[in-house]
Amino acid sequence: MALLRLLLLLTPVCCVPPTDQDLSPPITNLRMEPGNRRLAWDLSGNVSSIKCYVNGALSGTVKNNRYCLLHAFPKCEASNYTVHATVPGGKQFSAWINYPRQEGNPRAAAEHLQCRVHDLHFLTCSWAVGPEAPRDVQYDFYLEELSNSTTWPCPRYTKKELDTHVQCQFANVSELPNDEEQNLLFRLLVQGRSRHSRVPCSEIVKSLSEIEEFTAPNLTADCNKSLAVLQWRMSSHFTKTFDYELRIEEDSGAPIMQNTVKNILVWTTRAWADAGRGLQGPPPLSRHSKLGRTLSTSGRATRRPPHR
Repeated sequence: MALLRLLLLLTPVCCVPPTDQDLSPPITNLRMEPGNRRLAWDLSGNVSSIKCYVNGALSGTVKNNRYCLLHAFPKCEASNYTVHATVPGGKQFSAWINYPRQEGNPRAAAEHLQCRVHDLHFLTCSWAVGPEAPRDVQYDFYLEELSNSTTWPCPRYTKKELDTHVQCQFANVSELPNDEEQNLLFRLLVQGRSRHSRVPCSEIVKSLSEIEEFTAPNLTADCNKSLAVLQWRMSSHFTKTFDYELRIEEDSGAPIMQNTVKNILVWTTRAWADAGRGLQGPPPLSRHSKLGRTLSTSGRATRRPPHR
């Protein structure tokens, strides 16, 4: 009986055996290949379908029934990776692993990591010291482009007491890859270290366009008694296609015209004044009249959904 209990304890916890005792598991040696962004396994026998799940959600693309190609692997917080295989006849088999292995006290890791691209050229990330971090803790920030693992260390830190890093800033994001069509993903990583204990890391995985805060468009207007020409330009290193919302108001705040337009970076629009009709598209020339009011304009740009 003691031997039986020992054998049960040694059964791998990553796998659920098939219900049919005569059926050998079709998937063995489930493993991570982070360098290739693969969840891979060894396959024996025939299978009719294989699906991959991350934390219970269908994810990744199955290739040759040998691996799942995933967008990114976490480095800091463990996730559950499960593979469901169905064999001819309808029998099912599941295998799973948790990755990565957790090390150190999670409450020592940097908390509340936030990143934003702002003022066109700057990438700034900030975080808080973990509440149970060792007294000598230090945090290092890295930016990693996931498609080829190119990594940039932080060029400029902001420190708090004990010279602990709590913020990083890149001053010229134009030097980073900016392919909007591929919607490149980046890992924004804060790695902790201490002489006394292991400190887990913290991370965000995003495209830089997702965390970009746009600067206001450079809006100019050229008006005369009957014609107003408005022109603006948007600037971004990571987003090339915008939708604009244009609103023209009187000083009282009453809207005269509100419109949504689509453009890449530059847009010019013309507005005509017609008595009793406000600003609008051009009516016949004989109906043009004096503007007769003071106007204010405002614009708002929004990013179109990225292509993944």
